[in-house]
Amino acid sequence: MVITNLDDMTLDVNAFTAKKPKDYQTDPDSLKDFEKLLNLHGGATHVETKYDGNGIVIDTRTSSPQLRSLSGQVWDASAVPELESAIHALPSGLYVGEIVGRPTKPGFTGREEFQAAQSRGPFNANKKLSQALVDKFPLDIRLYDMIFQNGQVIANQSFEDRKARLEDLCAANGQILSVAYQTITDPTVLQKLTMDQFDRGLEGFIVKKPGSPYALKAAKSGLVGVRNNDWVKIKEALTVDLVVLGLRQKEGRQNQGWPCSNVLAGTYNDKTNQFETLSIVNIPSVALAKQFYDAVAPLCALSYTEAAPHTWQNKGVAPNKSVHVTYSSQLQRGAPHGKVPFMYVLDPRAAPVIEVRAKSITGPRSTWHSCGAQETNPQAHSLQQPKYLNMRPDKTALMATTTSQVRDMYNGV
Repeated sequence: MVITNLDDMTLDVNAFTAKKPKDYQTDPDSLKDFEKLLNLHGGATHVETKYDGNGIVIDTRTSSPQLRSLSGQVWDASAVPELESAIHALPSGLYVGEIVGRPTKPGFTGREEFQAAQSRGPFNANKKLSQALVDKFPLDIRLYDMIFQNGQVIANQSFEDRKARLEDLCAANGQILSVAYQTITDPTVLQKLTMDQFDRGLEGFIVKKPGSPYALKAAKSGLVGVRNNDWVKIKEALTVDLVVLGLRQKEGRQNQGWPCSNVLAGTYNDKTNQFETLSIVNIPSVALAKQFYDAVAPLCALSYTEAAPHTWQNKGVAPNKSVHVTYSSQLQRGAPHGKVPFMYVLDPRAAPVIEVRAKSITGPRSTWHSCGAQETNPQAHSLQQPKYLNMRPDKTALMATTTSQVRDMYNGV
């Protein structure tokens, strides 16, 4: 959709939702995967490095610039003191990019990039920002697009024109960085670039269709970036961002003193406004188990007694569940045992989000999970060999992987 009558000075940055790429799971050894991707963009594509940090929108349309995370947190420029003057020097506009860890050594990986962004004080409003943190975890801002500049709508312009403006802006600024790109027409070149990126422990790429605008649509919530085939994220392994919907306890972990052993995790169905379960994910350490328990317990309806302070000690009683979650029949009727959680989050919108890696998305005939079971052509899904990667404090539950995205990944779309 092309927006032609937009007044950049009246758009509330909090009513703007940045565009996201579609996920494209890639087998680095399969040339056909890269041929298919190039064909999707008409035989040529623009390749941008995918950084692993915190997505942000920078609003410089007033004398007090604001940085807004994609999850809705807002800071002023003093949250990034090493770049504060550079942010103030940006022309009036609305810019989209990421805050990432600045490489501090050779071989700086995507995980270190993400950990640096998460470890720094600017992303926790209640944490005092110290100079020691700034020195230990220096940050960069990398811009990859712009919506407005100096009162003009830029989003409607072609990818190439927007990037040219952005590169000139960043060159003049001297500190804020643009995300570079290269144009690829040969699938073998794209394959080699991708394999090299993965070998270095970095995120994959975002590939963008030549000539495409920054697609936007008007919605009740404000102005929303359209997720379409113009932007596609190349990923080595299948990773999803899932909402924590409950906790499970294994007897062995219980005997070892763990408060929980597994997470019940799921997707958001943006058609039904319900959450759906997708996987049981092992918690890798007792410290993390305590962290999960402390975060999730306040969101659940618990029936504590002095004699049995945990609901998993009341195995004959099915815990209260959320009306905002669709459960399989096994989970709906089950009392805590085996695969059945002992604790369910009542309001998933307030629940934490975790990043999970899996070998694949499956569509078994029988599953304990509900993801996809309510679709027009119902097919329930689950994850094969799920593995916990990270907490994602930069994402809200409504920003988690959706049921339709899981279906598209399953179908290879």
